[in-house]
Amino acid sequence: MGNPWVLLWQGAPQLCLPSSRRFSPPIRQVKELINEIRIEFNQSMLSYYTSLDAVLLTGYQPKSLLQGELLQKGLFDCLDGCECDVNKCTPIHSGGDGLDLFASLPFEVMVHIFQYLDLKSLCRCAQVNKRWHSITFDPTLYREISLKRYWNRVDEIVMKHFITKCRNVKKLDISWCDIEKQITEPVFMEFLEKCCPNITHLSLGHCFSHSSSLGYLAKYGELTGLRAHVTITILLIFFSDLRLRNCKCNMNEYEALSNLSKLTALDLYCSNISDVYL
Repeated sequence: MGNPWVLLWQGAPQLCLPSSRRFSPPIRQVKELINEIRIEFNQSMLSYYTSLDAVLLTGYQPKSLLQGELLQKGLFDCLDGCECDVNKCTPIHSGGDGLDLFASLPFEVMVHIFQYLDLKSLCRCAQVNKRWHSITFDPTLYREISLKRYWNRVDEIVMKHFITKCRNVKKLDISWCDIEKQITEPVFMEFLEKCCPNITHLSLGHCFSHSSSLGYLAKYGELTGLRAHVTITILLIFFSDLRLRNCKCNMNEYEALSNLSKLTALDLYCSNISDVYL
């Protein structure tokens, strides 16, 4: 904490062609432990904002070497003056009876604890024992689901698995999913029908959307926010938050925006709308 930033690389701005490329600069080697990386861009020579598809960080540090570096840096010297007698410390399991404290907790308390876990942690908890496995199937744990960070692993099998768990999803984010056509429209509509009867927020950033699936959303009167970064052919009049990034609609379809009387936020970043329709 409080340590200054370490510069890994810097360079002068370049005038690049408007096409995709892989940028791999020589990164300065550092021996310090890193828990945050900041990337800054100088876009003064660009006619428009640049976009990043992905950032790949490679390399590893063996555990034994890492411990050696910590010892060489003297990070454990602060323990030399410790006057604590280890022999007087109380063991963690002093009773020796192997009591499982979690086993004595009520089901509702366990569910409340599990609500602080992310999806990956919940999947791991389901493999501990039968009781934990049953707890991970509680629908209250899946009121807000974001699969954006797992977009490369989401497919129909994953969606059908969540159908068995979810019953009342309020917020759903599947941005970037289905880029490789992993999810078909029927499975998506089945998920909405069985798991999202009262959904209020839906994010489909850079995802698929078809007129039939979006039309199916029209029955959700509680839906207040939709974020779809693809072609939209049906606009719902009750939207208060509408985000149409990278939307390539026909110009006459944008006229439907004038019917959104409850609209408070509109995002048309990188869309093809003209000033006339605005």
